Amino acid sequence: MLRETGLGDGVLSERRVFHVLSTTEDQTGGPRGFVEKRTPRFSGSPADA
Repeated sequence: MLRETGLGDGVLSERRVFHVLSTTEDQTGGPRGFVEKRTPRFSGSPADA
């Protein structure tokens, strides 16, 4: 599938996926864990759940 996608379509697809992933609770899990000096807790849940 990816090999059949042109550059423009691939970049658009990546942008959409990045946006979806950046709205999850996990997006802050790594940095928060680092600041709190603990292992991050990843839930896989959306931020509004």
